[in-house]
Amino acid sequence: MNYIEQIAIASPWWADPAWHENDRHLLAAEKSRIKFRHLREAFKIIPASIDIIRGPRQIGKTTELKFIVRELSGGKADPKSIGYFVCDIVSKHRELFEVLKSFHQHLKVSGIKKGVFILDETTSVKDWHKAVKGFVDLGLSKNIHLILTGSSSIELERGHDRMPGRRNGGKDYLFLPMGFSDFCSRINPKKTPLAGDFKRIIRSKNDFEKFREDALIDSAYYKHNISLYFKTGGFPKAVSDFAARRKISDDTLLIYQSVLFSEFEKYKKNIIVLMQIMGEILKNVSTPVSFNAIMRNIELTSANTVKEYVEMLNMAFLGLEVLCVDIQKKKPFHKKDKKLYFIDPVVFSILSEKFHLPYPADEKMAENLSAVHIAGFFLADWAALGVLNKLFYWKSKKGNEVDFVVFQDKKPFGFEVKYQDTVSKWDEMSVKKGIGRGLLITKDVFEYGEIPKIPLWAFLLLKMNGG
Repeated sequence: MNYIEQIAIASPWWADPAWHENDRHLLAAEKSRIKFRHLREAFKIIPASIDIIRGPRQIGKTTELKFIVRELSGGKADPKSIGYFVCDIVSKHRELFEVLKSFHQHLKVSGIKKGVFILDETTSVKDWHKAVKGFVDLGLSKNIHLILTGSSSIELERGHDRMPGRRNGGKDYLFLPMGFSDFCSRINPKKTPLAGDFKRIIRSKNDFEKFREDALIDSAYYKHNISLYFKTGGFPKAVSDFAARRKISDDTLLIYQSVLFSEFEKYKKNIIVLMQIMGEILKNVSTPVSFNAIMRNIELTSANTVKEYVEMLNMAFLGLEVLCVDIQKKKPFHKKDKKLYFIDPVVFSILSEKFHLPYPADEKMAENLSAVHIAGFFLADWAALGVLNKLFYWKSKKGNEVDFVVFQDKKPFGFEVKYQDTVSKWDEMSVKKGIGRGLLITKDVFEYGEIPKIPLWAFLLLKMNGG
């Protein structure tokens, strides 16, 4: 079977206008109790453009692509101008280049002036970027909008770095588990969650008080939902399970367990070592820890092994690493202890349900969720680079600590998570003295001041725009 035949098989809309009625991804989306889209704007075909979509496995990348195809093929675009290919059926970049050439030839023979070619799971092909680079350099992509996807930034990042000036305005997307606001709207579709802009309410007392007043009206609803979100998280299938059964099914947990293991198995890593390292991350959530300490606790012979596994978790978009920052130099201390988090509560559920590790206390989960939400400041950079490198924590020589630090307008801004029943002026001091400005993320306290205080459930409703 030649490549154009394989593309045709993967692109059933070429022959069947009703293809979407039998597509397994779209059928699953229709049957799901939740309706969720990662992309919220209409897709535009830009010839010679190269988009790259990143995100963990089972986050809904393929389903989102099928939605795009359905919209394009049901609109003005010629269905045969849209090609789809699953890259894990080829193993070499030379084969991938032939796939690209085959689609180009198909458009030429069919008299189609512009097309869209989707290469799903591009990272499964070693040195994939060589195929794409060659295709562009030969001028064969000038009438084709390429969409590349991958579940890891290990290979995708390397290829991205080798394509300067070849993407013609193409965008980087990062699909992550749905945040608390999306979770609320999927659990109760009839109720639109409150929305606020983080920068605006921090800078304006009037905007803060208005947001606070609106939020407190439904505080019981949001407090109830945050307790659910602590256990469920935002992976679509987990949320769908919860909407239908009020629990994540064992089958779904097994799917996400395979997601967790797949990247490590691909690179022939030891799963037992992975679980030991993840157990140490779980134990130390919210506490700075060194790779050497993890190494000693699980009796490895090299801290580099821990570093490698943690980096792979991060590059598979399943973990976050937060470095200690030098406020004056605005640079991280790479040799100091790190703070390590997981991308979503479903990872904790797997560790708890399948491997009998203790589920983290609420205050630790609150800090983990805060880390992921604050990372939203840097979504564009995270998508483009494949790694998160602008979120820090701060610790003084005397041991005073601020959970998270970002730089806004070149000035530091601190976030301290105090998920506890009472908050005192003393709780503000590390932010006030160490950083100068910031926010306390609390359990219930909601008030404006020199250091504003916002409950976690309200903080997670805020839009974190820009860096």
